[in-house]
Amino acid sequence: MTDNKKDEKKATNKFEEEFAALPLEEKIAALFRMESKTLGETLTYIANSSAKAVEKASEFINEMSSKIEFEVKRATGESASAEGNAEPKASSAKPKSGERKRGAKPKAPAE
Repeated sequence: MTDNKKDEKKATNKFEEEFAALPLEEKIAALFRMESKTLGETLTYIANSSAKAVEKASEFINEMSSKIEFEVKRATGESASAEGNAEPKASSAKPKSGERKRGAKPKAPAE
């Protein structure tokens, strides 16, 4: 482990020495190149992280919708079996007296 640290220090020192030997204009140009590469890597990392977060969120939503769908089916299946011969929800039968059609406006109370 200490050998790796020594190698890193040598590489860093070599880079610093080479950088220090450059004229000012080349130092600035090198810094801009390094900064643009760093910024590019940062934006790529952010984009990938965001994509992963969206993917995780969509997986969670899909999982929850599957659970809800299962629970609804189970609940409607249980109530239909408890009632015996339950009418299908989309029947064309007329509503019984006192009931109103789905989506119909309620009658105004007589004044």
